[in-house]
Formats: sequence, structure tokens, C-alpha cells
Amino acid sequence: MTEIHVQDLATLRAAALIEHYQKTMELITHHWERRSRQFVTLVAVLAGAALVAFARRLLAPALEAIFLKQFPVQGRDAELLKELTPVAGDLILVFLVVTVFYLTANLVNRTSIITTYYFYIEHLETEIRQELQIRPNQFAFAREGEFYKAAGPDTSRLIRRCYKAVLGFLLLFFFSARLYFDFPRGLPPFEPADQAVVLTWVAKSFLFVIDVLVVVPTIKLFTRFVGQPVPEMQKGQSVPALVGHA
Repeated sequence: MTEIHVQDLATLRAAALIEHYQKTMELITHHWERRSRQFVTLVAVLAGAALVAFARRLLAPALEAIFLKQFPVQGRDAELLKELTPVAGDLILVFLVVTVFYLTANLVNRTSIITTYYFYIEHLETEIRQELQIRPNQFAFAREGEFYKAAGPDTSRLIRRCYKAVLGFLLLFFFSARLYFDFPRGLPPFEPADQAVVLTWVAKSFLFVIDVLVVVPTIKLFTRFVGQPVPEMQKGQSVPALVGHA
């Protein structure tokens, strides 16, 4: 009776480990899909933000024309609208800069989660193999660990580098353009007692200060992203072919 109980317990343990393994792989797939969408979104936002940066002089007139088309105003209201549209354009640029930072942080966090889960599931495979008494020369439950290390595609490293290089180039291009175009020029001598001078300094330096505050943590996040391995979700699909050629 005791022997049967021990066997049942071992069977339940093995089944629980396998189910947990499957659930973990489903969770990795979920994070992987979300991360892929976030990368595409970040690239799209960077492209749009770069376009807006180069067309900054056209942004205020475009906003004014759009508003006048929907809500025709005249006289003093029209003059006030003309004064406020540049401010609205600057706020749009601030929103885009902050959005880029948020998406970058989210991408780095999602990549860190995926990397951690892959490291976890590699060790989980070892436990399952031990529990099922799988021999070292068998491939079962080795896809994400030892088998991939031995038979994984050589292109994974190249794809990983290209992936990071594209994002790094876009971030560098965008923030370089922002710092260049937003750098305050033609500032009068600073006079704390002169309210008009202080407001001029604030108006002309606002975007540049925001850029600097966002660039520094974004660089740190991207550096961390570069230092993390990016696992390939499709790596297990080549196992049958590789085994056939072995």
C-alpha cells in the first residue's frame, strides 16, 4: 500500500511539473507577443515624433487651421488662438518625448520578464527530466535549455544585434534632433527681478529641460536593454529538422 501511495505521489508530482511547464510557456508566449507589439508601437511613435520634430514650424499653423475649420472664430479670439497654438505644439512634443520614454521603459521591463522566465524554464526542464527519469541522450524537455544551446540557429545572434541596433539608431536620431532643435537660443541676460525675462527663459528652455530629463533615464534603460539577451520564441520549431540531420 505504501509503495502504491509513493508511486501515485510521484505521478502527481510529475504531472504537476509538466502542467506548470506548459502554463509557464503560455505566459512567455503572452509576454513575447506583447513585447513585439510594444516594439512596433515604439518604432511608429519614434517615426512620428521625428517627423513632428522636423516639421515643428508647421505644427502651430496646422493646429490653428484645424481648429478654425472646426470652430471658426474671429477678432480677439482668433488672435488668442494664434498665440496659444505654439504652446499647444510644444505640449504635443512633450507628450511624444514622454511617450517614447514610457514605451522604452515598458519594452525593457517586458524583455527582462521574458529573459527571467526563459532562465527559469531552463532549470524547470532539468527538474522534469529528473522526475521522469529521462536519459541524458534523450531530447524530451530539453528544447529551451541544453538542446537549444547545442542546436540553436546561428542567425539568432545576428537578429538580436540588428534588433537592438535599429532601436538604438532611432532613439539616438530622435533625441539628437530634439536636443538640437530645442536648445534655447537668443536668450536675453538673465534678470531674476524682471518677470518678462524670466518668462522668456522658461518659455525657451522648457522643451530642452524636458528633453534632458527624459534622455538620461532613457539612455540608462536602453543600456540595460542592450545588456539583456533577447530569446527567440520560435527556436523550438527547428528541432525536428535538426534531429533529422543529426
